[in-house]
Amino acid sequence: MSDYLSDLKDSEKFRQNILRGKQILDVLYQSFGASDDLNFIAAKKSKPSVTL
Repeated sequence: MSDYLSDLKDSEKFRQNILRGKQILDVLYQSFGASDDLNFIAAKKSKPSVTL
């Protein structure tokens, strides 16, 4: 039972981490404009300034 509860806790931490990453990516991709240069977009992807 303790192994199950530990695995459940780990799964929840993993899920929360994935959701946090999704939110960061959503904000990053929404910040791109249609006229943004591909080099600018690549640079922004490599150093995202968004933190949640």
